[in-house]
Amino acid sequence: METPIKYIESEKEIFYMSLIDNNTKIIVGMLNNIIEIYSLDLNKKLLTIENQPSTFFTELSDKYVHKGITKIKLLCCSYNYIIKILEIIIINDKIGYNLLYSFHPKESRSEISKAIELKNENKNIASIDENNIIIYEYIQDVNYEEIKKIHVEGANDILNLNENLFCISLKNQGIIQFYDNINFDLIKEVRNIETYGSNDYLCKLNEKFLIVGGFDYISMIDIQNKQLDTKIELIKYKERITCSCSVLDKCIFIVGTKYKKTENEFSYDIIIYKLNEYNTLIEVKRFSNAHDQIINAIIYFSEKIISCSEDKKIKMWNILFTD
Repeated sequence: METPIKYIESEKEIFYMSLIDNNTKIIVGMLNNIIEIYSLDLNKKLLTIENQPSTFFTELSDKYVHKGITKIKLLCCSYNYIIKILEIIIINDKIGYNLLYSFHPKESRSEISKAIELKNENKNIASIDENNIIIYEYIQDVNYEEIKKIHVEGANDILNLNENLFCISLKNQGIIQFYDNINFDLIKEVRNIETYGSNDYLCKLNEKFLIVGGFDYISMIDIQNKQLDTKIELIKYKERITCSCSVLDKCIFIVGTKYKKTENEFSYDIIIYKLNEYNTLIEVKRFSNAHDQIINAIIYFSEKIISCSEDKKIKMWNILFTD
């Protein structure tokens, strides 16, 4: 059994995490709308932010660094209909935050599951709930305002692919939809992806392939041609994928999984896949029993994997990829 090289224990279940400030700090979202920021170097908590959306967040591209002062804009959402942008301020060894913007759809009161920044000229924000994709635009010195609503039944995950394209997955339908980043029109659907569960996680493997991780399968979609390229089933254990990430320059795909070992016992593993010369994903390493409960997020940097789970632990795993 692999042993983590570091781990931080939290007080609450962890839903999501991300790296900030040149990968020196980790920001985690927890139960009861709590966000915490930890130093990876010092292995200690730096800041607790309460009563802010904590289910999903991502760093916006508009970052300020000058004379020892760093300001990071954090796009946050939770399972309600409010989206917020927080400003994380780092001055030497001190850290704080401000609330910059708070906005929501004009009419919909559905739970927002994810919000991202689109890589287009206007840096629009796109959010999804179970019935809609909603596009927002920043109005100078005012706030973000809704500019377009696209009705989609069962929107589950959203991912920006490049400056021209973003995509979404549809829950329990085996469908991936591609949209343009300018007029936000539907370009194409990829159908007949075998979907056995509601969690279809989207992950960009490289400029050519999009990965879709579901209940007990991994599908690889050709981004340029927008068609299914290949699919592998996790037959060995009939595992359910709970989260994923990719290492773009190494064509590596990492997933957190859950499978039933016995009638009353589950295993929560981390599996590493590599895209070989035949464009086939093959399993190259497995961290068995990595956590005691569901793994909710995995990130990769500097030959290390960081994982977080509902077991209230953040773990760092050492790994060296070889060609």
